[in-house]
Amino acid sequence: MIFDWSTTAALASVQDVQPESPLTLAGEGLWVCLVSSGKCTASLPAAGPSPAGSALVLPPQSVSAGHLILSRAPLALAPEGGCHLLCIQLTGQAAAQFLAGLTELIGAVLGVGIASWGSRTLAPEVYLSFFSDSVSTRVEQAVAQSGGDIAAAVQGLDFLPESIRAALAAGLQTAGDQLPEKINALLEPPESETDADLTDLKTKYEAVLDQLPTMDELYRKRLVLRKARGGMDIESNEAKLVMDENGRCIDIVKRDRGTSECMIEEFMLLANQCAANAGRTNKAPFVYRVHEAPDAEKMEKLSATLLACGLNAKFKNPIPTQLELAALLDETRGQPIQIPVHTGILRSMQKARYAPQPLGHYGLVLADYAHFTSPIRRYPDLAIHRILTEMLNGVSASQLQRDFNEFAQQASEKSSKQEVAAVRIERDVEDLYKAEYMHNHLGEVYTGTVAGITPRGVFVELDNTVEGFVPAAQLCKGEPQVIDGVSMLDPLTGKSWMLGSSMKIRVAAADVALGRIDFEYMVE
Repeated sequence: MIFDWSTTAALASVQDVQPESPLTLAGEGLWVCLVSSGKCTASLPAAGPSPAGSALVLPPQSVSAGHLILSRAPLALAPEGGCHLLCIQLTGQAAAQFLAGLTELIGAVLGVGIASWGSRTLAPEVYLSFFSDSVSTRVEQAVAQSGGDIAAAVQGLDFLPESIRAALAAGLQTAGDQLPEKINALLEPPESETDADLTDLKTKYEAVLDQLPTMDELYRKRLVLRKARGGMDIESNEAKLVMDENGRCIDIVKRDRGTSECMIEEFMLLANQCAANAGRTNKAPFVYRVHEAPDAEKMEKLSATLLACGLNAKFKNPIPTQLELAALLDETRGQPIQIPVHTGILRSMQKARYAPQPLGHYGLVLADYAHFTSPIRRYPDLAIHRILTEMLNGVSASQLQRDFNEFAQQASEKSSKQEVAAVRIERDVEDLYKAEYMHNHLGEVYTGTVAGITPRGVFVELDNTVEGFVPAAQLCKGEPQVIDGVSMLDPLTGKSWMLGSSMKIRVAAADVALGRIDFEYMVE
């Protein structure tokens, strides 16, 4: 089995691999492979002439979980009873940055061992390096402290040279940005796509081209099942920040999900459900992703919001079923009251968290759910990979309890806590970049949508997801009357604004340090 990222369909700079038989990672650039669970044997087959002029055939070496494999040549990997690998391909400048940092890495005093085969220098065409157990522990700690996002954890590996961290981050970013667009073009060719472009894509992804229609059909059938059980689809806007080579934000666009992203998400949900079910039915210690039903107090607030929108929703019980809420979402989708209703339902939900008990997932309407696989690799994923690996290797239930009971409890608590911190930091950083971008657009006029209402004023969101504040003093001549956070009324003029209303504004100020943007209301 050969993975050649320049010609096959699994094309990306990042690939999750769970090989059942030997495989070879081929192609240009540098391979960085993290063994996240199990063991595998790594070796370098004949890779053509080395700098000395002879072919390189290097002996196999056993690599266990938590170790990192680096290779420039085709790398042969063979599982030893099951293993899970995260493989990143670095090319061009990213690979050069990584290699530049290798000398610094060797100088670190953390027990890092470098095995250099086929050359006496540390700039060979082929080399393999393994992190010691002490470094593996540091890697795991960085992933846990980042809220579980490996892309963020890379920057937390302060014992690695900056050039290596930058190279890894670049590889992760490249993979996330390019692959979905290419697959979307094959599933639903845009009008701008030429026949030549499509032919190139079909050739590049020939290995899975025949599978895409089947995957699309399966996704749509799974989607029907999710809707039938009441799975909620709440509309929300996510920003995509476009950066230049100097790290400056030069554009902000609304991130749209195509068919390929939705398709993989649906398969991801099923994999997560199956993993959680395996943990529960086998009575193994586990890290579940749980989402409990809303409480009565939040439901009272939701009812007030719905009444303010002119909806007198009648639920059979104090806590509505998922089907009732899903029907309300669908009923208001595309309507002027969509934003307040969808926002109100979202705010009525409990916050999802991690727990060692299988409490189910209210929003997805699933009895079993965990974060087993995802577009980003979270620490909870890695935690249950470790547990499942032991379970599949035949470790008894009683031994699993002894080995992982405390681990699952601590991993759940720490991951829940760090997730809150990670989300807060992500929002703060996004606000800074948005303010930086809008600072270059001061004085420009836009039409936005009222996205939030407070007694102090309203928040207006532009089409590109940028949000700014308009003071109530610019809107009302009298004391503003705010009704359930849904609408604002000026009692002197009779003017009113509601969540979802359009508003013409001018960009008045942008404070990059505070991540704050101020708008000025433009009377129409």
